[in-house]
Amino acid sequence: MDKKVVVVGAGIFGVAAALELHQRGYKVVVINDSGSNPYHSSASYDISKVVRSEYGSNRMYFEMGLESIKGWKEWNKKWEEEVYHNIGLLVLSKDKPQPGSFVYDSREMLQEEGLHVEDIGLEPHNLRLQERYPVWNHSIYRYGFFNSNAGWVESGLALTHLINDALNLGITFIQGTVTSLIPSATNPKHIQGLITQDQHQHFSDYILLATGAWTTSIQGMSHLSSFLTPTGQLVFHFQPPPSLLFALSSDKFPVYMADISQTGFYGFPIHHRQSNRMKIANHGPGWHFKSEKLKGDNGYPESEELQRKMNEICEKEEERFRKFMKGAFNFEEEGCRMVHSRMCFYTDTPDGDFLMDFDPKYENVFVATGGSGHGLKFGPVLGRIISDLFEGDLQAKEKYKSFRWRIGEPVAAGKKEGSRYTEKVQKSAL
Repeated sequence: MDKKVVVVGAGIFGVAAALELHQRGYKVVVINDSGSNPYHSSASYDISKVVRSEYGSNRMYFEMGLESIKGWKEWNKKWEEEVYHNIGLLVLSKDKPQPGSFVYDSREMLQEEGLHVEDIGLEPHNLRLQERYPVWNHSIYRYGFFNSNAGWVESGLALTHLINDALNLGITFIQGTVTSLIPSATNPKHIQGLITQDQHQHFSDYILLATGAWTTSIQGMSHLSSFLTPTGQLVFHFQPPPSLLFALSSDKFPVYMADISQTGFYGFPIHHRQSNRMKIANHGPGWHFKSEKLKGDNGYPESEELQRKMNEICEKEEERFRKFMKGAFNFEEEGCRMVHSRMCFYTDTPDGDFLMDFDPKYENVFVATGGSGHGLKFGPVLGRIISDLFEGDLQAKEKYKSFRWRIGEPVAAGKKEGSRYTEKVQKSAL
């Protein structure tokens, strides 16, 4: 096959798609703001991401999660490095889980599949939090379960490995920021190529946009602005004192979700390869941004005023994160020094499902975005799914119909990604 595909973006959607399309015989070129280096502002990037199959009653994501966990283990072997850490996941809630809740339905889905979970609660035979994880305050988040078939991945390192895999296969990476599409003079529905910020033109048979929060900033894609919302989500890295390093290590402490559908909080054990940092994040409403405001150096806002506002948000929100730590852990949070904060730029869709389809405005532009804060974990299956949908595979289109082009369609009331905390806190628009 001699068809050329230009993939724009080298986050997990873009790199996974590029690798799979290359394997299927397409000539693939990747245009990325940071060339053949991971884009530090992409939602895929950071020191760690949760890998799980817990998605409430949503079987599609559940099955994608299980398949992805197998894939991460295979990539560990391929790369001869433990990038994915299968240390298990604590899924906790303050109150006893009820049918219809994220925790209850996630547990039911795992058990239906025949997977073993350890229940947490007051019953005599359940896992005792205070015995296994003495550093955790069991009096607040005291119900739920532990799933040993889950963990976390060193996300930035994983992206580096995937990009190196692509380079070794001969996939070309071009450093550049795409600013606009080049429509055909005779057929405006056909896009001949792209223009980058340096005014270079890049021609191709197909365009695959995996541009995340920056999608609608591309001239010719503003019609997606009512469907894709760039949302800043806070991430903090804390430095625990030496006395806590053993108790918070991966050998002794798992990934956790602290009543996440009600609080948004989740976190990780310390990261030995990152100076023993402990990451805590919030999967919640976040702060709305306009994509054109995120086009400064390395993805951060050009506007000093906007950058100042982001810094103010981080400073203000540290208090909320520390309040969570104070209630969740059996140690004095004051002893944990905050060493890093950032905003992870989600690309939210109204229903929390991905968008992977051809743009009906154009005949050869495929959009793969809308990660909504839960894309990286699916890295091992994303390339296949995007490529199947790109090629129009009928079984894939039926199985992943939630990812279809649905701009203008009404969103079912209450339909959201199950673990996402979306209510009770007003989003601030910037």
